[in-house]
Amino acid sequence: MGRGIRAAAVIAVWGVLAGLPAGCGTGPAAGGGTRAGAHAGSGAVSDAGAETGAGTGARTDVRADAVAGGDAGAGTETVLHSGAAGTGADRTRLRGLLLQTQDLPEGFSARLRGGWRPPFRPAAGDCRRVLESAGHRAPQGASDVRVTATYPGHGLGELAGIGLESHPGEGAERRFAALAAALDRCRVAAVPATGAAADRETLLTGSDLALDAVGDDMRARRLHGRLNGYPYEMHVVLIRSGRTLVSLVHAGIADVDAGRTQRLAGFLADRAGGSAGDGDET
Repeated sequence: MGRGIRAAAVIAVWGVLAGLPAGCGTGPAAGGGTRAGAHAGSGAVSDAGAETGAGTGARTDVRADAVAGGDAGAGTETVLHSGAAGTGADRTRLRGLLLQTQDLPEGFSARLRGGWRPPFRPAAGDCRRVLESAGHRAPQGASDVRVTATYPGHGLGELAGIGLESHPGEGAERRFAALAAALDRCRVAAVPATGAAADRETLLTGSDLALDAVGDDMRARRLHGRLNGYPYEMHVVLIRSGRTLVSLVHAGIADVDAGRTQRLAGFLADRAGGSAGDGDET
């Protein structure tokens, strides 16, 4: 029983970080969608795997409350979210990229969750634009052909939020350049909260993140500090492969493994670059 409680508590941690109601499992989702695992073909992957790295159940519950932040509880429950407009075939291609989980790097569950939302309110417009590119809410300048999802990780509070966009012509290059410039300017991502949470320390600052290049273009940055009094780290990676733009946020409590970030970035870049339909649109 104790082990089951710890597993459920850790699932709650990544649930609030991902912007999803804690305790989501398989089964019918709100709005007629399907919850985790149904489309990914990953029924054998158990949520209990999220127990890795957890402390006691009570301690984990405290951390979950502390890092919930801002609008984190308001995410979508659909497995993949996509915009209402754009080319249907291209959207299907992007959805297929996220559902191809057979070679997903070790440390992440193939049971996809809905689009990610930051567990804090970004302090500046540049940081907000970049973080939203990996999340459920479509940012200004995003393509109409866009899908998002979240891979839960096995570490405490660990997750990977992913946004994919498809752009015609040189649109992906222009979009990458704009987001990369915004990421470079994202020096302070979160500042101390006000109101009821004013006594909780919150400060996330940006620094360089050295990763091996993947795709046609790549930019990466680390956001590190404390969120509501607890250590928190986030790796933000932008990748362009052909006319597909990949936005990745790899986050968790305490230190986040840069090796996992590297492997996940390579996994996504390989799929985006090798997918059918990456040439000119017809």
